[in-house]
Amino acid sequence: MKEKYPAEVSCPKCGSLIKFDMWTHVDSELNIEETFELTSGSFFRHICPKCGETINIYHSLGFIDPRSKTIINYIQTDEDEEKRAEYVRNFHEFFTKEGVDIKSKLVFTPDEFIDCVRRVRFEYTLPAETANRAAF
Repeated sequence: MKEKYPAEVSCPKCGSLIKFDMWTHVDSELNIEETFELTSGSFFRHICPKCGETINIYHSLGFIDPRSKTIINYIQTDEDEEKRAEYVRNFHEFFTKEGVDIKSKLVFTPDEFIDCVRRVRFEYTLPAETANRAAF
């Protein structure tokens, strides 16, 4: 599965093209910068190179944290049921080939997705006894 591919949208203010990478999934160990952007809330934020307008471009995305064996899927609610089911099926199939025991969560809003990513990443900054009490 390819991690990212080039995409573009028109700026709602001036109509210029905003080019960006559309990611299918972010791996916390391989994609350090993108993981930071997710936890800081800037991952979906893009700036028009012509007028400086800032827009959020939300799209379905998976987050993988190998250390905690966690996968979080954000599925846009405007996608049809068949597309959502196919995305989830393919995503889980790809990452469970080894038969690894994983925790997974499916969310439908970008805010819930970012919150879940923060919680998974936050667990690794706490002492073990505190991290075990953190709710996921």
